Parts: sequence; C-alpha cells; structure tokens
Amino acid sequence: MFAISGINKSFKGEIGVHLVCCELLRRNFVALCTSRNVRGYDIIVLNPKTNKGMGIQVKCTDNPKKEFPILSANFSDFEQKIEERIICPYVFVDITNMKNPHFYIVPQTELKKIIKKMVMDYQERLKNEQPEKFEEKMNPKYKPDLWAIKLDSIERFENKWNIITDSLV
Repeated sequence: MFAISGINKSFKGEIGVHLVCCELLRRNFVALCTSRNVRGYDIIVLNPKTNKGMGIQVKCTDNPKKEFPILSANFSDFEQKIEERIICPYVFVDITNMKNPHFYIVPQTELKKIIKKMVMDYQERLKNEQPEKFEEKMNPKYKPDLWAIKLDSIERFENKWNIITDSLV
C-alpha cells in the first residue's frame, strides 16, 4: 500500500479534487476546479454536447478509519445547516491507497438523509444514556459538533458516476 505521509491536509483535498476532475474528463465531460472560496462547490462539470452543468463537492480522506468530515453543527440547528451546506452531489475519495483510489458518488438528497439519521440516532442514544449531556448540547450556544460520514454508510455509492453524468444528458 502506498501511504500518503507528510502531505499538508489542504493538499490532500486538492488531490481528491483533481482525481475527480480526471475521472470526469476521462468520461468526456468538462471538469473545472473552482477557486477555494466558492462555497459549496469544488468542481463545476459541464457536458459539452448538451451544455448542461452542475457543481460538485469533493471530500477526500487518507484516514484508515475511513471518515469524511462534512459539517459542523449543533443539535439546535443541524437540519438548517444540512440544507444550507449540502447543495449538490458529493464525491467522496478514499486515497488510503493512492495507487487505487476509491470514489463514492452520493446524491445530495441521500447525503442529507444519511447525516440526519446519523445525528438523530446520536441524539437518541445521548438522550437515553446521558440526559444531562443531551440537554447541554441542545443549547444553541453549545460548541458545534463536527459530523463525519463513515465509509460504510456510503459504500453502496461506489463508482456511481451515473449520478452525475445522467443528470447532464
């Protein structure tokens, strides 16, 4: 296995973005990286035959735990944050083995469902096991949690490039 060590975290994200661009270009789509200050989109993809385009968000990991951080939100506003931040399909790139990256293409509606379920399941467990901690976290002023998607919750989307390409036909 070819491990990535000593690479700056922001470069790992760039690796993911460029790998996704390469995959889209290989499929005869125009794929352009956005500037880093475009909120919500890392890539703009265009079908040159139909002139249809869309934005894509990319998340990349080389973490052996296979987790992809998505957003920070606390219990009081997580649904609002999900609606504001998840505005396009996501491509999750696992570069744990750089010679064989894995791509998981998740539609925004599915990703919203996955995150909402994850947060609500955690809330329920916390409410039952630590009611005082649950109440504390319900305070809007409580420090937001970082919510991360685990690979096992998106494995069924591996190499589902048609989620992007079919909508550009």
